[in-house]
Amino acid sequence: MISKMKGYTHSLLFKIALGVLLVMLLILAAMGVSYSVRFSNELDAGLAQQIKIPGQLMSEGLLDYATVGDRDVMETLAGESLLAAVVVGVDGVIYYSLDEADVGEGITAVTTLESLPPLTQSMTTSKSYNTADGVIHITPIRLEDGKLIGFLVLKAGTAQLQSAKRNVMVVFLIGSILGLVLTTVIILWLLRSIALQKISNLVEVVEHIEAGDLTARVAGNISADEIGQLQRGINAMASELEETVNTLEYRVQERTRDLQVAAEVSRQITTVLNLEDLLPELVEKTQTAFDLYFVSIFLYEKETQRLALSAGSGEAGQKMRAENQGYYLQTRPSLVAKAARERTAIIINDVSQEADRAMTPYLPNTQSEAVLPMTIGTGLIGVMDLQSEQKDRFEADDVEILTTLAKQIAVAVKNAQLYEAQLHLAKELREADLMKNRFLASMSHELRTPLNAIINFTEMVSMGMVGPVNEEQKDLLEQSLQSSEHLLKLINDVLDISKIQAGKLTLFVEENVNLYPELETAVSMIEPLLHDKPVQLVLDIDDNLPLLSGDRRRLRQIFLNLLANAAKFTNQGSITFSAKNQGDHLLFAVIDSGAGIAPEMQIQVFEPFIQTSDGIKHADGTGLGLPITKSLVEAHDGQIWVESELGEGSSFFVILPLTTPALTAEVNLLTT
Repeated sequence: MISKMKGYTHSLLFKIALGVLLVMLLILAAMGVSYSVRFSNELDAGLAQQIKIPGQLMSEGLLDYATVGDRDVMETLAGESLLAAVVVGVDGVIYYSLDEADVGEGITAVTTLESLPPLTQSMTTSKSYNTADGVIHITPIRLEDGKLIGFLVLKAGTAQLQSAKRNVMVVFLIGSILGLVLTTVIILWLLRSIALQKISNLVEVVEHIEAGDLTARVAGNISADEIGQLQRGINAMASELEETVNTLEYRVQERTRDLQVAAEVSRQITTVLNLEDLLPELVEKTQTAFDLYFVSIFLYEKETQRLALSAGSGEAGQKMRAENQGYYLQTRPSLVAKAARERTAIIINDVSQEADRAMTPYLPNTQSEAVLPMTIGTGLIGVMDLQSEQKDRFEADDVEILTTLAKQIAVAVKNAQLYEAQLHLAKELREADLMKNRFLASMSHELRTPLNAIINFTEMVSMGMVGPVNEEQKDLLEQSLQSSEHLLKLINDVLDISKIQAGKLTLFVEENVNLYPELETAVSMIEPLLHDKPVQLVLDIDDNLPLLSGDRRRLRQIFLNLLANAAKFTNQGSITFSAKNQGDHLLFAVIDSGAGIAPEMQIQVFEPFIQTSDGIKHADGTGLGLPITKSLVEAHDGQIWVESELGEGSSFFVILPLTTPALTAEVNLLTT
């Protein structure tokens, strides 16, 4: 209720009503003041005139002095408001009076005449005086010879006059209020029927439009006045607004559709890398989504400077593709070649007015065409050609979306071309790597057989089995034997890494392998490498190492490779070899005080044929020991890592599980 009243106080009707009331109040106030003054003056003038009548009659001899004592006659002549009437001699004595008690008294004894001015011989004419409670009129009484013999003094009270004035004001006020209300009601009724109802209808229509109802209109007869003009203006505005919003919604739907298509194309071009599959699907989807007549993509062949048709929509596209259609970069007329040369979009919304366009019998209904270069930077990838059966089909928004689409397709084509080149290169590298591995494996086998014979024969000669040898000969044979064994180890490493990379290294698994003999063998084989160095070998091996599953020989090779690597790069200090029981796995560590490994090399040391930059200067070897070790550890479902700082030595750690469910009698080792 309160909110409704607040709303009414803000209405135009309330404001007009308030304005009318204020104007009427001002008018009535002015009229009331004017009437009151005039009425008061008339009453005062009437009273003044009536009180003069007895004096005039007495001066003309028509009124006897004794009549002054007759109240009825005097009130009839002077009015009912008469308070006092006396005839006073020049000596100031009262001879006649309305009040008989005043006769014979001095004039000053009459209380009602206290404010009477002095009566003098010089008063020649009648005079009136206003007092606080009435009007006093004095008329000189003269004989025929003009001699002054006395005065007629009359006093009329104003109490009745004031009461009459108040009554008149009350009547006027009541009449004014009734007139004000009636006039306001009539004016408001006229305003409401003539204007305010129409304005209310206008407000209602505007509120509907503001709420989203764009179909709202001003109904009924529209007048020819200013309000009618406003009604027609609001209807016209609503119609234009409805048309604008509908057009905008349609354009938003179109843009949403275009963006969805662009997003779908973007998704496709990031997932499909085969141009033979990607481009035909793109042109078909673009034609359907944008409701086009024909869509085609030409790819630029840099060697021949030709734009070859790579995909076209519909049956026309298949026929044109079968004919191997295309345009050389300098072909004229051709919008495709022109867009490629100038690296700029060409929009023709009426092809009948375009002379540079090449005609084709497969597309007779083309009315408008958009040709967009597909570029990456300044490099030309191809051209996208879009044709429509409608004139003026391609607007600025369409061109913006399609240009973005063309750029995305250019990126997709470039990625696909790079991917295809990478696939070709990868295939060539795999073939070369396979040939290398086969060659290494074959050469290793071919070299190892005669090398074993050389080692055996050298040992036989050194032992004197083919005849006596002196010490000098024995030293030479020993050097030859060491060189042969070193060469055999290198050949074995190459053979192992070749098998690992080919995935054909076989493990000979045993269920319960006792590691102590393998650890002792590895230590005994490494000790001779430290005889000529001030390096102490420290062993920290638990006494309760459990049995585990694995290839005994390969486990020994893991320990030996780690120890040999430490011996190779440690010239002084110590090498600590530890083996700890960790419950469900074993932890091995080889810690040396060598030169250390730079952080950027700590991952590369496990790659084939890689040595640290410091190691290359003074250490022999192929760089295959750690990669082979890593592959063997991972084949046993273990882990290997290194912790090192330059100048602080290196620490290699290996974790081997006690049981490995995935470990079988034959395991193929693949590089990671």
